[in-house]
Amino acid sequence: MIDPSSPQSDVFPVTAATWLGDRLACGDGGRDDAVIHVMRIYREPLLIYAKGSSLRTIQDPEELVHGFFADRLSRVDYLDKWRRSGLPLRRWLINGLIFFAREQGRHAARNSGGVNTPVEPNLDETVGQYTRSIARAVVAEALTATIEALSSEGRGEHARLFVLHYIRGMSYDQISESGGVEPRRAAVMVRTATRRFRITLRGLIAWPGATDEDIETELSSLLNNCGAQRHDQ
Repeated sequence: MIDPSSPQSDVFPVTAATWLGDRLACGDGGRDDAVIHVMRIYREPLLIYAKGSSLRTIQDPEELVHGFFADRLSRVDYLDKWRRSGLPLRRWLINGLIFFAREQGRHAARNSGGVNTPVEPNLDETVGQYTRSIARAVVAEALTATIEALSSEGRGEHARLFVLHYIRGMSYDQISESGGVEPRRAAVMVRTATRRFRITLRGLIAWPGATDEDIETELSSLLNNCGAQRHDQ
């Protein structure tokens, strides 16, 4: 599971490597972790994209996404190339899927003796669905990692209050009434947990060369797309 940054760090250093970058630097075992993470987060979003775009005319979407992962993620340098590209991972992968689909189209045309007609996917509504699906998956990943990290540190009560406030939308007064923690104390504990969540989330969406403004823009888009509220105050 993702190892979030120290809870004492109020400012996430933009120059720090993302969790994926850290895993890629750890040899074959770390690379396997990175590949599993990418497949877990991005399989469903890429499938949604393939089903909703003209890529589905090239190959069955399930087969297309499976083939894309099998081909690209089996290449030792594929994620390293992403790290060097300067692109957010969601953009790198959707570009990769399109290129892979075109390769499949050319291959099918050669085998059948037909003419390959390049497919230009519709990038409007389908991309929005893709982005929203990624947002939900990444936020869920960060929530799980935050709750597990807090619990492992003996801060289970912080995690519980965080879930009540962030996920269930309870006010501090409601939390106080239900759990016996006075509102001011509940607010402090939730803010501590929320800082940890944001640090974890930033680590998942950061990419090489990204500025603090880039990451905050991406973070806002991510939370808006998944319908999450921001409890930064």
